[in-house]
Amino acid sequence: MTSEAATVIDADAIEYAQARLQARFGARPDAVIWRRIEAIREISALFEAARSTAFRPLVAGLAPDDDVHALEAGLRAHWRELASEVTGWLPGAWQRAAEWFARIPDLPVIDHLLRGGAAHGWMRADPVFGALAEVEPAARRRALAEGPLVELERSLPAGDMAPTAIAEAWIAALRERLPEATGDEATHLDQLGRVLRAHRHAIVTAHPGEAVVMRQALAARLETLFRRAAMTPAAGFAFLALAALDFLRLRGEIARRAALPRFVPS
Repeated sequence: MTSEAATVIDADAIEYAQARLQARFGARPDAVIWRRIEAIREISALFEAARSTAFRPLVAGLAPDDDVHALEAGLRAHWRELASEVTGWLPGAWQRAAEWFARIPDLPVIDHLLRGGAAHGWMRADPVFGALAEVEPAARRRALAEGPLVELERSLPAGDMAPTAIAEAWIAALRERLPEATGDEATHLDQLGRVLRAHRHAIVTAHPGEAVVMRQALAARLETLFRRAAMTPAAGFAFLALAALDFLRLRGEIARRAALPRFVPS
């Protein structure tokens, strides 16, 4: 294939991706929907509300009376499906980096296990980090290196892990997966990297009461970047970051009602 033909194909792919991304971006739940979701007390009503929004694919097949671990596993699986779908819209050279976003919900559990945390049954049953949970704590780093997340292990520092180590390793591996970028592509990707790094560092020292404000600030920055990066692959990455933020927020609302129903405000 000539370079001219490849350029045309990539341009067509970007146009297609932008159209799909714009539609999904426009369908994201707004502040009114989030207030309604957060005010719901019963988990069954929360699922009903979620199914009437863009979150419908994320709760498909999940039942309100499932235990919290089954719900978590189902949500992670649906997130991987969503990330894979978005990845498929982007030009081929960018897909390997985009698919790395599928790993975001797994990072807290991997961090827990690498720090020597207890391996629970639901962890052993997971297809992504189950191998880590099956071995003794001292062997978990080696198990990570021998599994599908070897890139994450390569980017981790030796010795004790800092609170931001997993996030930093994920970002480092993402950068390795990115193809060479020039012009607007490189500019927007650099901006995305700065936004994510700034949030990562800020959240480590933040007071718990600042979490909501920080999440809102991050979402606003990502929304601005998504618009500025239109018609470049960086728009896909900005959307995936926004979608992950929405997913983690929804997952928190579901988990809180499943595990601690009496602490849900009436």
